Amino acid sequence: MAVTPFFSLRNLVLNKCNNFLLPGSSRDKCYKFLLDGYFVGFIHPMFLDWLLKYANVFVKTSHPQHGDHCITVHQALINVNDRSNAVAEVMQDLRATSPFKALKGWRNEDYGVYIHNREKVLLRIERSASSLLGITRYGVHVNGFSLNRYNYSKKSDRIVNGSSHNSNDSNSLAQIDPDNVFMWLGLRSINKPTSPGMLDNMAAGGLTYGLDVMECARKECQEEASVPEHMLGKLTLVNQISYIFEDERGVCPQIEYCFDLELPPDFIPVSSDGEVDSFRLASISEMLH
Repeated sequence: MAVTPFFSLRNLVLNKCNNFLLPGSSRDKCYKFLLDGYFVGFIHPMFLDWLLKYANVFVKTSHPQHGDHCITVHQALINVNDRSNAVAEVMQDLRATSPFKALKGWRNEDYGVYIHNREKVLLRIERSASSLLGITRYGVHVNGFSLNRYNYSKKSDRIVNGSSHNSNDSNSLAQIDPDNVFMWLGLRSINKPTSPGMLDNMAAGGLTYGLDVMECARKECQEEASVPEHMLGKLTLVNQISYIFEDERGVCPQIEYCFDLELPPDFIPVSSDGEVDSFRLASISEMLH
């Protein structure tokens, strides 16, 4: 049987994006991380002894219902600010003294640790340190595309001519010939701490603490692709995906909010924050082959 792109994508999802769920992973060896009695993360065993050296911050406990061995924060750290400051001091110290690769990508940008569908925050933590506690990280991914019919030059990777398509057409995106749907792909900067030099959505980024999902998506469109404000009216949240993997950084549960953004045919994205080296335009059919 020929290996189709969909078959390859399925293997990628199973073998990499969700490798924490496969036999042979560290899943059964990890300690659960609890905050206020809520399960919020997986701590890989390679971090355990290092964290427990800070006995005024991290302590062993048992799950209140199942009796499993868990890690939580010291009982004196009763509010978000106190525990966030204490955890930040630990991570800064580990950044200077430990060999952990995750902390080499320090960005001075906080993520939130949430419960109740992100309605309540229990902790703030620097994003690169989040994998040491295996907490869920949230992000946005924006598919910048056009439904216009183009004559497309593969040689120049640029639009050379176009004719209009009614964006109010009753046809759904799935019903349109994939040769006539074009997406902007960004080539990640070679200086990015994760996946440098690889193709990505037109705009994407982690959900910084203090921003809501739509604010974050709009910010990434403006910073990574210079999409002007008046073009963001069609930015639409279409789905979310979740997966959990482990690598040398630790355990990484992810939830990605996926957006579609229809763009006019004469728009060409330009990076304004240096996180994207270049952009190219590709038809859906080209990406699937």
